Amino acid sequence: MLPAKNMNAQPPQGFAVRSLRLVKTAGSLATQEVFRRLKGDTPTLMNRKQLETIVRELGSLKGAAMKLGQIFALEARDFMPEELCLILDTLQSDAPPLEFDIIASIVRPLGDLKIEREPLAAASIGQVHRAQYQGRDAAVKIQYPGIRKSTQADVALFEKLFQLLSLSLGKKVSASGIAEELSALFMQETDYLKEASFQRAMKTWVDSSQLSGKIIVPEVFMALDNVLVSSYEPGLKLSQYLSTSPSMEERTYFGDLLLNLYTHEFCTFGCVQTDPNPGNFLFRPHTHALVALDFGACKEYSMTFRRKYAELIVKASENNPKKLIPLVLELDLLDPRESPAVQEMLCRLIIESMRPIMQPSFSFADTQYPETMRAMTRELIQHLAFSPPPRSLLLLHRKLSGIFQIIRQLKPQLQLTKYFEQFANLQKS
Repeated sequence: MLPAKNMNAQPPQGFAVRSLRLVKTAGSLATQEVFRRLKGDTPTLMNRKQLETIVRELGSLKGAAMKLGQIFALEARDFMPEELCLILDTLQSDAPPLEFDIIASIVRPLGDLKIEREPLAAASIGQVHRAQYQGRDAAVKIQYPGIRKSTQADVALFEKLFQLLSLSLGKKVSASGIAEELSALFMQETDYLKEASFQRAMKTWVDSSQLSGKIIVPEVFMALDNVLVSSYEPGLKLSQYLSTSPSMEERTYFGDLLLNLYTHEFCTFGCVQTDPNPGNFLFRPHTHALVALDFGACKEYSMTFRRKYAELIVKASENNPKKLIPLVLELDLLDPRESPAVQEMLCRLIIESMRPIMQPSFSFADTQYPETMRAMTRELIQHLAFSPPPRSLLLLHRKLSGIFQIIRQLKPQLQLTKYFEQFANLQKS
């Protein structure tokens, strides 16, 4: 945990105050960078002190600012040393909780609800406490005051900072589409009534599918726009589970189950929980079950889009970049102004990303594959002139990337061709 000052106070609200805090952080980072370079230090993507400054500030701001930091933490894992990744991980699991008096004042009008003082978890938008609700074990998710108002301000500032960064790198990349997608998602996550409806739908679907008994979705007891009361579902966090030294057979089972959930969400249910925070999964090794939590970031995908995406995967298996280009442009994965060389570069990256599911068996302990993907991604980013991350795939690939990171920590050997077959069947449907 990073040292902090008054981190459990109510997060600041309003565009001016939150912008000033982020701008001051940026100024602090710039000053550190000047002194570091004057000392003759070797340039790096980010050093420990700079990351600690960012994580501390985003943790105190909470809300969309912290959410954006979490997305960066996930996407940057493959580009940073392990020591720095551990600092970024605190954005995923160690958000400073709000003081209990504020939390108690929010839930006091709810009547028959007795919550424990220490939270089970604290995140960017709210925190979770164990409780008793009408005589039943419950988990109560309570939203931080003012978070909804701060969300659009944070995303607007992110868009401006992204634009400045783009211009400074000599690129003409617009962040408006990404900002709209993230703003809609973050606003949705502050609506606990909407989250409750997704959670109920997901539970109904899971309980009637082949995943019944393997995936546990908590029952919704009661929901308000800022409070969500669900059944308490115990389980081990990923780090706790790994500390038990599980067998390869067991790790393979859970890795397979995570991928099964993801592909069934997209291919069968048409609704994907797009937040890949490792804390959203709890392991129950004795019953071979996985508890799925937090449904605020669910996104529905139309059958038309899902079939097109499946077509992309099937065509990528043919290992012909030029055949992929028309579909890449149709799905808006690239700005059409990008050069033919850049278009082919992206298609080769997509083909390489499909390599694991085209093999009879793939080891997630393999380090060569992620190294190859890192190198190809860096090269593509350097050559892009107009294209931001594709809006249509932003959240979907955020989830897929997160699932991949979790499975990499399990290090199983998986047979992945069956997942390719699910997408092939979806394309034909």
